[in-house]
Amino acid sequence: HSWQMVNADYPFGMWKVAVDPTSSDHLWLSAEGFGVVKLRGLTGKANLAVALTIAGVEHPGNLAVSAKGEVLVADRGTQQFKLFSAAGSLEHSYGKPGGYSTGPPDVSADRFWFFPAYIPGENGGSGGAPVAFANDANDTIWVGDPGNKRMLQLARDGSQLDEVLFIPR
Repeated sequence: HSWQMVNADYPFGMWKVAVDPTSSDHLWLSAEGFGVVKLRGLTGKANLAVALTIAGVEHPGNLAVSAKGEVLVADRGTQQFKLFSAAGSLEHSYGKPGGYSTGPPDVSADRFWFFPAYIPGENGGSGGAPVAFANDANDTIWVGDPGNKRMLQLARDGSQLDEVLFIPR
C-alpha cells in the first residue's frame, strides 16, 4: 500500500489510529477494506511507508498498542478481540467466534456483541468496541462490549477479572 492510496481511497474519518509507544516513528492504523497496518516514517527521516500488515482480521475496528508493542484489535467480523505480537503474529483471540450471531442469547464473559459497523459512518463509525491495555501488575486488558453494555477486564489467558456495567443515556 502506498500513502497516496491510503489518502485517496480511505478518508481519514474511517481510520482508527493508535500510537506505537515503542517508536516515535511508527503509527498503527485500522480501516475497513484496508486492514491493520503499521506505518513508519512519521519523524521525516524516511518516506512514509507500511512497515507491517496484520493478517487474520475480517473487519477491523478499534485498536490499541501496549508498551511492549503488542496490538489489540476489535474484529467486528468475528466478534472477537485479537491480540497480536509486535511482529504481527496472533497471540490470543478473546471471545467465541460469531459472538451473539450464533447460539443462544445467554450472556457470558466469552461472547461479545459489537455493533455491526461494516459501512463507514454506521453507528457513528464506532469501530465496534473500545480496547485498552492496563498498565498494572497483572498486565491486563480492558475491552468494551457495547451490545451488552459492559467493559471487561481480562487476563492475558482470556479469563475475566472484572466487569463494569453501564447504562447509556
